Amino acid sequence: MKKKSEDRAGKKRKLVVLVGMAVAVWLLGGCSLVKEELQTEGENKLVGVFMTNEYLDTGTSELDINWKGEVSFREEAGRIPGELLWDRDTDEFSEPSGIVFEGVEGYGIYSIELPNEHSEYGTGYSFQDEIFTELHIAVDDEGESMEATVYVEQDGPTDFYMNPVFQTPDGEIYMQKGSAVSCETWAEGQAMSQTISTEHTRNRNGEETKKRASFTVHVICKEKEETANLICMNSENKVIDTISSEALLGILSVKQQELRIPAGTAYLIAERQTENGEMIRTVCSRGEEFLNLMRPLENGYLVPDGFTLVWE
Repeated sequence: MKKKSEDRAGKKRKLVVLVGMAVAVWLLGGCSLVKEELQTEGENKLVGVFMTNEYLDTGTSELDINWKGEVSFREEAGRIPGELLWDRDTDEFSEPSGIVFEGVEGYGIYSIELPNEHSEYGTGYSFQDEIFTELHIAVDDEGESMEATVYVEQDGPTDFYMNPVFQTPDGEIYMQKGSAVSCETWAEGQAMSQTISTEHTRNRNGEETKKRASFTVHVICKEKEETANLICMNSENKVIDTISSEALLGILSVKQQELRIPAGTAYLIAERQTENGEMIRTVCSRGEEFLNLMRPLENGYLVPDGFTLVWE
């Protein structure tokens, strides 16, 4: 099965009751890890996690009672339908870039499968919303796993609800409310993680197989850095030009991803100042292709961003 994945910023923002068991393990260094095993019905597959800062109120759970008097939760109750967003490169080719859940604010990571008219097997697409970075995907005979990291400021959000996203065999995508990891206050370097996993059954050509799917989100507190400037140095270690933070932010604001470096520049020094006044300097040698930045959002998240460096 073909897989497509990306680890870059700038993706569009964008999806019952679950029976499961969550075990929280508190680690040294202010870290917590939560692992949650979900139960699914039939061939419905776990295909992602949609992270929100608010609990999803999906209404009162609906119950079914059979002729024996046995009570069960109705699977469709509490579903929030999702709609795919598409990136169209050409008139003939497009690929999914996000999922929208109407009326719900949040961010997600996904690995879905869509029909392929040229094959009996579907085509897999892996993608994430803008706040996720350090994306890792693994696929083997037993299933697949996806892992990503989110950075927040010290005064950023403290509650993170990890809501599982599912796909039915006929392609319907929906979300159900999930559990949360949280902390009272943040400290630099503090981290929390949650893993959601499940096993689903697939039936092809009369052959039934079981596959596992696992999604892990790490939330890490990072001190916000303000970019002071970008210093262009020549081979004699002398300053030949300076690109201000205002100019850099201006380039990012118009979605321009290329930064042209003046001729004669042997290396760059990127200066960043933290909120407590500490100056951090990073050296980029001539020929390096990318300059990474962390751009703060109004909601307290830090978004990975940066420029493709074009050396004159």
